[in-house]
Amino acid sequence: MEIKKLSETIKGNGTAILYGPSGSGKTMSLATLPQDETLIISTERGLLTLMDIAPNLGVLEVSTMNEMREAFGIAAKSNYKYIAIDSLTKLADICLVEEMEKTKDGRRAYVELSNMMTKIIDSCLALDKTIILTAQEERVHQEDAGLLDYVFAPSVPGRKYANKLAYFFDFVFALRSRVDEDGKTERRFQTGLHGDYLAKSRTQKLELFEDANWTHIFAKIKG
Repeated sequence: MEIKKLSETIKGNGTAILYGPSGSGKTMSLATLPQDETLIISTERGLLTLMDIAPNLGVLEVSTMNEMREAFGIAAKSNYKYIAIDSLTKLADICLVEEMEKTKDGRRAYVELSNMMTKIIDSCLALDKTIILTAQEERVHQEDAGLLDYVFAPSVPGRKYANKLAYFFDFVFALRSRVDEDGKTERRFQTGLHGDYLAKSRTQKLELFEDANWTHIFAKIKG
């Protein structure tokens, strides 16, 4: 064991989760990553939106937990710098269905789901890569939000487990959008707790609202 500088222990740009309602542009935002350096592990089968704007992104399509484990092995050995999992919500659904097929005890299935999701996130942290996960948005009951005052958060099956997600990630971004006077949709990443949305950032380099562009975000983080 040897003492290292903190800068020597940081790998990639950390782990980030981006959440928002269906159709808000979470998958589309992945097109702002360097195409030749990015691998998408897709559970959604919804990558058609990227075909015209980012055809050179690497893709692994998974539909079972065994395929997900295989995909992690491929990602770990690859030269890709950015690994995007689209989406964590769908992956959790796949995991829950498989666990429900193993047991008639729904409570036990959710416990196993929690354990499996923790292992998946731990696997993400172990990769020497920058990790981005997308997730659906869900409304959270006030009693489940704990000390923080928010209404919307990333969605996975199991409310108690969902409340722990923010602690696992370096960045939790809420995808916010609005239509301007000309009918053009403007998208922003909310990077800190504000209003009804859970968000956080382990850096002081980001504004509360940033352009929905991952390359821009990581450039700012690196300084």
